[in-house]
Amino acid sequence: MPREELVPALRFRWLTALYDPLMERWTAAKRAGQAVVEVLDLRPGLRLLELGCGLGRLAVEIKRRWPAVTIGALDGDARILQLARGHAVDAGVEIAFREVDITRPRDGTLRPTY
Repeated sequence: MPREELVPALRFRWLTALYDPLMERWTAAKRAGQAVVEVLDLRPGLRLLELGCGLGRLAVEIKRRWPAVTIGALDGDARILQLARGHAVDAGVEIAFREVDITRPRDGTLRPTY
């Protein structure tokens, strides 16, 4: 079976640069992320793996709230991961971002390496 091509954020690669500012301003996305952060009950030493992390904003917020939690974040879009890494650097948090096609895991592909 041929491998399907990754569909980038907003469907077209040239729109990737616009995706970040759009998501920053979209209040529904912010509220959803805040709701996730509010219900988590994490403790120091735990490891968290986010699949399909996109811009990494959720992982960054979780790391800000629980700095002693180790976070790995996976996404299949290298350009979006570049933006996500920038968000982590800007926030002063360390998150292990990896480019992985989570729709086609192979033996050990999703095993945390952080």
